[in-house]
Amino acid sequence: MSRVVITGAGIVSPIGIGRNIFWSNLTGGVSGVRATECLSYPGLAGPIQAAMVEADLSALLPCRQSVWNGTRTTSFALAAARLALDDAGLDLTTLNLKTVGIAFGTTLSCLSLMSRYDRQAIEEGPRLANPGVFPDTGFSAPSCRLSVLLGPCAFNVTLSNGETSVLDAIEYACTFIRAGRAEMVLVGGSEELSPESMFGFANSRRAKAKATTDGQENPRRNARKSPAYGEGAAVVVLESMEHAQRRSCRVLSEILSSSSTCEPLRIMDPRLGVHHGRLAVQNALNKAQVQPQQIDFVCCGANSSRGSDAVEARVLDGIFGARKPLRTAPKVVLGDSYSAGGAMQVVTASLALHTGVVPPTASKDPGQLRRGFTDSGQASQPQIGLVTSFATTGANAALVLKSADVAGC
Repeated sequence: MSRVVITGAGIVSPIGIGRNIFWSNLTGGVSGVRATECLSYPGLAGPIQAAMVEADLSALLPCRQSVWNGTRTTSFALAAARLALDDAGLDLTTLNLKTVGIAFGTTLSCLSLMSRYDRQAIEEGPRLANPGVFPDTGFSAPSCRLSVLLGPCAFNVTLSNGETSVLDAIEYACTFIRAGRAEMVLVGGSEELSPESMFGFANSRRAKAKATTDGQENPRRNARKSPAYGEGAAVVVLESMEHAQRRSCRVLSEILSSSSTCEPLRIMDPRLGVHHGRLAVQNALNKAQVQPQQIDFVCCGANSSRGSDAVEARVLDGIFGARKPLRTAPKVVLGDSYSAGGAMQVVTASLALHTGVVPPTASKDPGQLRRGFTDSGQASQPQIGLVTSFATTGANAALVLKSADVAGC
């Protein structure tokens, strides 16, 4: 079976566009979380703490459009894919596109455009609804646009499973590459923030707070640890080792294994899921034939939410015991961008292995430092890394990566 390597990474994030500026700011502790009035909505208090992409992407988009058909989700995906291909030194026009696939993850996708389209159809009548907009309202719009514009035709799939979507998409892509059914796959995730999504987040948080306090909501306690939401996209180029060697290209990291499980009851109570989360991590380690003591760092999905952070901490403590490998949590400065956040974790872990630096967790929470999170850049020359994600959907996923030096390429 073919080995799978990551040869390129493209990222559109609140702290930078492109992997070089992203990595410089991430290792430097720069935060993209700030108060913004852009997401104002009746019934929502402002300004809102969020991490938003504030950049002109027109140079990276087809026909130099500033935004693709009114949807930031697809714009982010197209820009990140372009950056990933450039980073990998690839020109798709020179490849057999029958061996190239696309696997994408998104949770909220084009919610804002979907809302506008529905509102126009209801208020003005279906005949006045713009038919040109409709194809971009679906969850698969980003991956479909990538396929149409870039031409890959081995397969095209969109997975929507919350924060673990991209880790699941990587497992899907690796299956095709290892079976010889594809030589290269573009894998990524993209999400946008909108007033509609923030309204949903706010209502959901209030509902959960009331449910857990028997109707006696304590705003001060609930606000003590809550995530800032984010947006953006990240895309990685996955290739078979043979394909990468034929191109004599640089390799960022090798994917050893991945695993996923599900704890559906976590949808109702985010404190649940330790057993199933531990099983996902242990299965990934077993498939990679890696012992816990061989893991040099963990790129966590921690987003500063009380319930899911506690589950993840208990899972990792159960796996590693007294030995705590370095832990980093990029969502602290990137915000929680659901599917895009998982893709950004994969890019973070790959670059940590490539550069030998585990980025800091720029958090003021002393509990994170006690749980082994780094508070400064660590030039530790890590060889094997673990990516973990525990979604509000109840899904758990883990990914084991190793450096190109260890991969022997």
